[in-house]
Amino acid sequence: MGAVDGNDCVGGLVAKSDTGRILSGCSAAGDVTGHHVVGGLIGDLDDATLTQCYATGQVAGSDNVGGLIGTADDTTCMNCYATGDVTGHGNVGGLAGYSAAQLTNCYALGNVGGVTSVGGLAGYQSPGRRSRTATVAIRGCYSIGEVTGESDVGGLVGSCLSSVTAAASFWDVDRSGQISSPTGQGLTTAALQELEAFRAAGWDFLGLQDGPSDIWALDPVGGYPILWWQVPDAPLSAFAGGTGTPEDPYLIASAEQLNSIGHNPRLMAACFMLSEDIDLAGVNFFSIGNIMFHFSGTFDGDGRTIANFSCAAPDGDYVGLFNYVDGAGARIQDLGLIDPNVDAPTVDGVGALVGRMDEGTIARCYVSGGSVAGNNYVGGLVGTNLDGVIAYCFADCAVSGREYSEMESPRSNPGGDFVGGLVGHSGGLVGGCHATSAVVGNREVGGLIGNNYGVVRECHAAGPTAGSDRVGGLVGYDHHDGLWTIASFWDVETSGLTESDGGTGLTTAEMMTAAPFCRGGVGFCGTGRERDGGSLVDR
Repeated sequence: MGAVDGNDCVGGLVAKSDTGRILSGCSAAGDVTGHHVVGGLIGDLDDATLTQCYATGQVAGSDNVGGLIGTADDTTCMNCYATGDVTGHGNVGGLAGYSAAQLTNCYALGNVGGVTSVGGLAGYQSPGRRSRTATVAIRGCYSIGEVTGESDVGGLVGSCLSSVTAAASFWDVDRSGQISSPTGQGLTTAALQELEAFRAAGWDFLGLQDGPSDIWALDPVGGYPILWWQVPDAPLSAFAGGTGTPEDPYLIASAEQLNSIGHNPRLMAACFMLSEDIDLAGVNFFSIGNIMFHFSGTFDGDGRTIANFSCAAPDGDYVGLFNYVDGAGARIQDLGLIDPNVDAPTVDGVGALVGRMDEGTIARCYVSGGSVAGNNYVGGLVGTNLDGVIAYCFADCAVSGREYSEMESPRSNPGGDFVGGLVGHSGGLVGGCHATSAVVGNREVGGLIGNNYGVVRECHAAGPTAGSDRVGGLVGYDHHDGLWTIASFWDVETSGLTESDGGTGLTTAEMMTAAPFCRGGVGFCGTGRERDGGSLVDR
């Protein structure tokens, strides 16, 4: 709450924060004064994440002065705002002074005054050191304060590299006094206090069927959009029952209820259970979780199915029924996907069930029929599994990485790498699973897993598998030379492959008997099940 005065790297809460830090739910209300790198909340932020934070104090300095952040390098700043007036000399912005950050779903209300590189949201904006091509550095943001300066002055951004663009981002041309900006779109005060322009740009508002996130609401006092976390007791979509806790999960009985989860940040840690089979035919489905809001809750299929999930031409990496799952307690279980159609040939991290899982558990889930197509990291069930557990699951679908024309060289053009019948790329545990998917890719292609550096135990694969380099009936490429692939097998006849980077190859006849599995140490032996005959898919 107190005022802060200093010289270099001065912030209302934090002077300097760097590599790997996450700041969430933080605020500062005191005025901040300094010389170089001065921010209402943080002076200097490098390689970090800032979310659901705000600053309300006045900020004054010389260079790199921002209402929230003075300097932001290779940082993600999302769902934040600043309201204080900001004054300085160079690189002066209502939210950030010097920004080499991703600014997403943020706003600034204060007046901004300086000499050069002065903007309502950011004084100077670059794509950051990590960006190799033109990038959308600002997405879903706005500013409204008066902006004054002598050179490189803009309503939203003062100055920026030519590669920088702002998507669905606006400034108030009436209140700012600026009719231009290097990027962004200027709107009148009246337009910025109505929903139409924002919704047309893809903004998602609470209580409206306009998207998967419920990020914004119109402030009944100020008239401009505010963030969901500023709205007390905002209503959620109705489910068939439950309160979203582990003891009383939200019950899902219709496609509409399933489609209401989306990327809604208030639902990403909730618990869900299917109470009916769901058919998504003809539904424009909002996949669950994304790179900004990871799903960390639980989803219990209760033995039921979701049919005809379809996704084509998605925006951004990681695509599946669940785009992005992360969290030690995240869990998806007892769910079947019937005839999914995931067509994302330009996307990395594509699976019918999950695009990317950093941590979490998938148990007793399956994919039957349909197809999954992506660029790299493509799997029938999961695209990429960094450190999660996949147990007692199977996939039987068509899986493909990006195809090449005759004029392209697979080695010179990335694509079609890390493709697997069950998982494209795995660094976690895959146990008690199997795949009969038909798999086509380029490099590191496997009947079960394309690229593996985790543990594979008691798994098997039998689908036809094809690629150009490092192709295996069970695993395409294993970083441990197969040593961590235990009691696992593939069918050399149906796969068309006699090699795998891990596992044991068997004939179709051998795959249909228990003896080689028992010799390999598979746990069902001695239970009597080896006498049942038939395939092992009942595992």
